[in-house]
Amino acid sequence: MNGSITTNNRLDLVKPFVPQLSDISGHLRADLGIDGTLQKPGVTGTLDLSDGRIEMEGQGLALREINLQA
Repeated sequence: MNGSITTNNRLDLVKPFVPQLSDISGHLRADLGIDGTLQKPGVTGTLDLSDGRIEMEGQGLALREINLQA
């Protein structure tokens, strides 16, 4: 298996696909390479989440000011 994922998008685009979230926002940049096998996949690259916010009103969960670099 071999592939790549590159994105530079707003997180609110995923809200229609995750109805449990009452709010989601932020900016995600990713440049990932995928290799290996289905049994032992490998992922390399960079991931950057800035100004993230996730809320799940029914569970009382609110995460704000999320910034992540990996």
